[in-house]
Amino acid sequence: MYGVSDAYKTAMHQAVQRFRLIGTVGSTEFTDENILSGSFSITNQCSGNNEIQIGQVYVGELNATFLNLSLTRYSLKGMQITPSFGLRLADGTYEDVPLGVFNISEASWTMSGLVVKAYDNMSLLDKNCNTSQSNGTAYEMALLATEACGLRLGTTEAEFKTFANGTETLSLYTESDIETWRDFISWVAQTVGCNVMAGRDGSIIFRPYGQTVVDTLDEEHRFEGASFSDFETRYTGLSCVNLADQTTKYYHVENDDALVYNLGTNPLMQYGVDETKDALRTNVLTALQQIDYVPFKVTLIGNPAYDLMDVFSFSGGIADANKLFCMTKYTFKYNGGYEMEGVGENPALASAKSKTDKNISGLLAQVEQGKLGITTFTNASAYTIAEDDVKVISIQFATSEANHMLFFAQIVVEVKADAVSRSADAAGTIVVPIPVVSSGSSTSEDSTGADTSTETGTEDSGSDSSGASSEGSDTGTDSGNTTKTTIDVSVEVNLPVSWTEDGQAVCIATFELNDTKKEIHQPVETWHSGKHTFLLYYPIEDVTPNYTNTFNVYLRMTGGTGTVEIGRIIASISGQAMAAQEAWDGRLEFGESVRYFNIGRNNLEPVGYSVMMEKRMKELVQRSYADTVTGRTAIGAFCEPADI
Repeated sequence: MYGVSDAYKTAMHQAVQRFRLIGTVGSTEFTDENILSGSFSITNQCSGNNEIQIGQVYVGELNATFLNLSLTRYSLKGMQITPSFGLRLADGTYEDVPLGVFNISEASWTMSGLVVKAYDNMSLLDKNCNTSQSNGTAYEMALLATEACGLRLGTTEAEFKTFANGTETLSLYTESDIETWRDFISWVAQTVGCNVMAGRDGSIIFRPYGQTVVDTLDEEHRFEGASFSDFETRYTGLSCVNLADQTTKYYHVENDDALVYNLGTNPLMQYGVDETKDALRTNVLTALQQIDYVPFKVTLIGNPAYDLMDVFSFSGGIADANKLFCMTKYTFKYNGGYEMEGVGENPALASAKSKTDKNISGLLAQVEQGKLGITTFTNASAYTIAEDDVKVISIQFATSEANHMLFFAQIVVEVKADAVSRSADAAGTIVVPIPVVSSGSSTSEDSTGADTSTETGTEDSGSDSSGASSEGSDTGTDSGNTTKTTIDVSVEVNLPVSWTEDGQAVCIATFELNDTKKEIHQPVETWHSGKHTFLLYYPIEDVTPNYTNTFNVYLRMTGGTGTVEIGRIIASISGQAMAAQEAWDGRLEFGESVRYFNIGRNNLEPVGYSVMMEKRMKELVQRSYADTVTGRTAIGAFCEPADI
């Protein structure tokens, strides 16, 4: 329920209510007077028409006929409508409740007015999804999808952590039917036991089922014609298709006496060992235990403060006050009624045969031999690139025959290069004029030994006895019979100069196939600060057929740091005869570490060490290893010795 005041809650339960409708179409404001009576309605739902579901991504719809609005024709498509419903409080003021953000899809000019059909922001998720493989938490994947569509995620990371599987790292299975970002969001929502809808501010919201009652509606506030089912919808079983072995696996609670929910081929629940997949699916089953609702359908006075998936209690008349009712669909008609509906199936009608058939094999489409396939990747997490290797791309793929693949990637990196100090010496010659002053007459001896005398004549005399000026000097005579002369003196100068400028960061890429790093070829880029694009290509040879291959890319940077935002990496692996991945084939990782200790007088011990052991097994053969050295621990199955 939208967060309204207590005064609003009091007013909404009054027998007589007064309200208004205001909003904008683009930048043009409208009120009740601009709406044709009975034409304004909003319809939305979060589940199917017959059963309660999760992972649903329905689009809300607004219909209205506007009158006397100064709007320009042929420019309305895509324009936003932001209506608000105002309820008059006891003090005579109005409290407005936003009804959402809707984008005009159709507009027709008629004699009755401007007829408009608009959809909420969930419709903007209908864009082609450019990734078939991604890793990250549910929050990071949801953030990736919303940002790719230019939308805002209205559910916080803290709220995601309270959902089923909200803290788990998920991987998207390549073979999926994802075409749009709304498909992508749907699988994420199903994995965390939620439905997705557009919030009143236009943001995208994930919401789980619950049992907290938001309001109690008695008989006086319901119109005639209300109906309540004579059963409660509950789920005690869950099934999910295993794409790896082409079977369907069934999960259930101890008292399995109700409905079975089918997760289908959820691509986010396909990776890992059986225990990991079982845990993910069991968490969803636990979330489904919140569903314990009676299906219903009622009509109230038009008050759109309620939200989808709100839980209610109905009292009086034919209602059972001890049961819970969850709204999964509503139709709000301004100056009309508010139709509220909660759907659900009868557990008593669940087929017993459907439960015993949950483990039968299914038919899965396989990639044809020789057909070109492609696996794509988009990062759902942001990365900081520094001196240590950071894994930025991880793609798993398989092929049905020995073949080679082509890897391509484009990474947008925001670089901040370290500042570099520079210094130099500025050297040169400076000419300085120096004045020389002489008085009276002067006698000089020329090169022949004859005396040459110069007498001062009148006050304005400006030349020597020969009438010529001396080169490189100025000579003048003042009234005091003195002569002024300047001499140019050259001075050699050497000055130190220092400054700071933007440096250059060096980014190095390292490729890794099945845990073997390719040290020979490592692409390198040298950048100044700013945004740069790293283009990568690598031919993958010797691909093992019928085996899950993993190709990783690591980045490191010297001379600065770099950041890669969410969705700034697109990568792909393409080749012939690519197929769906096989089941997990036995990858084990072991790590061991010890704390720091001192070198004492009576003992000499290592400062510290770390050992990583890894073994990949294709064949189903159990191997074991045990060291005979005292103090070493025996480890059974898929292990090899590590020397220290």
